[in-house]
Amino acid sequence: MDKHPRTNTIKLHRYLASLTLLSASLTAAARCWQDDGLTQIMWGVARQHFSTLLASMPRVEICSPEHFPNSQIGGQYVFGNRIIQVPTYGVNRDDLTNVLAHELGHAEAERRGIDDRSLQGHGVGWMRVMIEAGLGHEAQRVAGYLPGAAHALQLAQRQGNNSKQFADAGKAAFKCIAQVQLFVSDSKGQRIETYEIPGCIPR
Repeated sequence: MDKHPRTNTIKLHRYLASLTLLSASLTAAARCWQDDGLTQIMWGVARQHFSTLLASMPRVEICSPEHFPNSQIGGQYVFGNRIIQVPTYGVNRDDLTNVLAHELGHAEAERRGIDDRSLQGHGVGWMRVMIEAGLGHEAQRVAGYLPGAAHALQLAQRQGNNSKQFADAGKAAFKCIAQVQLFVSDSKGQRIETYEIPGCIPR
């Protein structure tokens, strides 16, 4: 006969409570899952716009709607964990590839070390990434609805123009024909001949 029935009852209740908590946590964890088809689509977008990410691609998951603040959100990027999350209702969207490109832009910004948490992660740094990736239309779309993003886009475009001017100036400082001198010995005697070959050398 058990001499401590009350103690055992308390232990049993605690055990059941811990199982309930464990079950709840497992259920919450199961609300996101990976899908091979979605992963392949993401890789296709990365090959087209973000080849720098191919060596360390983020993970993409499908998640239940509770993971998102509202039903207008097509996807989100989890900074630090390098995870892109797409809601179940967004998997069949016509603009799914655009959603993935948007979130890959956040991953690329993080890869570059851009700590761009302003404007919900859509500050000047993210705008620059999108423009350079050929996704300026997505940057324009965000600038159209997010307060303050239009100014960030203008700054990003200005920085891009400045960078292009510096690059053009650098190209102008180079002559793209290189002269090479070779020592030649033949029936005509020994001599040094100069040849011009394609190639950029400083002027």
